[in-house]
Amino acid sequence: MPRSKILLGLVLIVGVAALAAFLIIRPDTGLLDAPPPRAESLTMHGYDDNGDLLWTANAASGELVDGEGAMHEIIMTFLPEQSGSLTATGERLTYGETGGRLSHGVRIDREDGLSLATEGLWWDDTRQTIECSPVIVQHEGSELEAGRLRYRMDEETGIFEEGVQLLRPEEPAVVAVSRSARLQTDSFVLADSVEITIDEESYTCDQLVVSLDLQRVELSGDVAAELAQGRVEADHIERTENGELTARGGVRVTFDLAKGDVADAP
Repeated sequence: MPRSKILLGLVLIVGVAALAAFLIIRPDTGLLDAPPPRAESLTMHGYDDNGDLLWTANAASGELVDGEGAMHEIIMTFLPEQSGSLTATGERLTYGETGGRLSHGVRIDREDGLSLATEGLWWDDTRQTIECSPVIVQHEGSELEAGRLRYRMDEETGIFEEGVQLLRPEEPAVVAVSRSARLQTDSFVLADSVEITIDEESYTCDQLVVSLDLQRVELSGDVAAELAQGRVEADHIERTENGELTARGGVRVTFDLAKGDVADAP
């Protein structure tokens, strides 16, 4: 099983050794109640079994309590030597042999401008995964909220679960909800009972693909669109930035006329 190789500052090692020696020499001084050994300005590195750098962490201070290390005021970089690197900040980090937890006001930033806010982040060096809950993802004025995110560092992809909601307050306003979603390098993919509202238009479908800036919208699988002019049903609908629709596959259009005329596409 791969194990993360943790490199702590020599200051912390020396501090622990000095405290142990002092306790042996002076067992009756009551130092068992003394504060845990601490160090300032710590740096940690995590590697996989191939010796590739998985992450780095810098902290203002650290301590060792009951064999568990903890660091404070953290700046972490995941995959610092790769193009899909992530920078995370938080107030407290605890770590073990194969990963750790970053907590208290956590923020993650990706190089393309996408950012994530959460109260708790867990990472696993063996699986190269990051898990967060709950999460708010922001990118160029759009926002995605979910109860949980599982992110694959090596693939730069993530799975959102538990009450997924995609929002953009600016015109045209967008609100989309689903049971799950995927984060890809350049888009969100919402799936499973998707409902989306764009201004006064409403849609339902099995899957919704939207670019991170929400300018490109593609719906597929039992798509139904309720528009001001009527209703459109199709296997696939694309909506452009200026509101134009292109429907393909089993298209059925119902115009909102006095007699409710219906036109079936060939």
